[in-house]
Amino acid sequence: MKNSKLFVSITFLSLFLNAFSLFRFEATAQNAKVQNDSLRKGIAIIITGAAARIPQEAALLEQLYNSGSLKDVSFISGASSGALNTTVLNAILSKRISWNQYKNILFSITNNQVYTGNGNTLPFDTSPLRELLRRIVNDSLGFYKVSDLPFASSISATNAGIRPLDGRTYRFSNCKINAESNPDFDLIDILMASAAIPHIFPPVKINVPDSSHQMKFIDGGVAEDHIPFEAARQYEQLTGIKFKKMIIVSRKNIPETDISPEFNYLGIKDTKLREMLGASIAHLSKEGFIKKLILLKETDPELAARTYVYVPDFVQDFPMLDFNNFKMQYKVSSAWALTHQPILLDKYISENVNVR
Repeated sequence: MKNSKLFVSITFLSLFLNAFSLFRFEATAQNAKVQNDSLRKGIAIIITGAAARIPQEAALLEQLYNSGSLKDVSFISGASSGALNTTVLNAILSKRISWNQYKNILFSITNNQVYTGNGNTLPFDTSPLRELLRRIVNDSLGFYKVSDLPFASSISATNAGIRPLDGRTYRFSNCKINAESNPDFDLIDILMASAAIPHIFPPVKINVPDSSHQMKFIDGGVAEDHIPFEAARQYEQLTGIKFKKMIIVSRKNIPETDISPEFNYLGIKDTKLREMLGASIAHLSKEGFIKKLILLKETDPELAARTYVYVPDFVQDFPMLDFNNFKMQYKVSSAWALTHQPILLDKYISENVNVR
């Protein structure tokens, strides 16, 4: 009888200690989660290149804004035309311009306001684009230097004077996240450089500190920054504060085999030239996009776990250098965005890796 009572007592004590240990473990885990969450602040918005598909990204950004998802933005990074949306998003979030005003600007843009020329004489003349940016960025928004951007931001461009291009990406920022960050850079020069599609648009010369001569820069998305998330990683390292989440915003991705219609639109018939250009803009394909997402997951799984992807998927296709159809692109993209939300990076990869 005594042995029975002793057995019951030991069993009860054991259960009590196990329950207490489990409680302490859960409390410690919860406390660690609270402490971890307290070190996470703000949202990083990453905007990829899109060329003439810039309205697609703008429409998605507007939907994020209307849904309240952009209330806590603390960092914005963009490459190529994504750099243009980075600049405008700075203006919208700081109440310098409304979405309706931005849409009115977009819907009025035509090809001859961006470039002149034809496929037989490349690169095109982009002096109209510089003038357009001057009117919008300088005159309407009041931004002249990188330092004028009110939110911590980064704009990517690729040093064209060094081969291979991998490892030659410059991330021009208004905060000191790297050696090339200089708030005094002319914002128009940086935007022109970031949007200089190789061979199609001319490179842009920029005076870079610690260099004895001007450097030539091209599209910020042709090297490492096809998806310009590296600047966000540099920002986290600089501040010691991790973002609550990172949202990657991009235009509709196209299969690699669908790039050739772009050359037909440009009037490029030369086979060798088409091959050369195809190699330069292969990063525009869906395959290149997914490969970059997988790289983020492999190199920084902790950030990847906090990353969401927002990419439209609709039937219509829009050439990358047709700037005459912005209103239609915006309409189609907005309709898609109304019924879709950003999804976790891991889920996006799993749903798309086999359908590239």
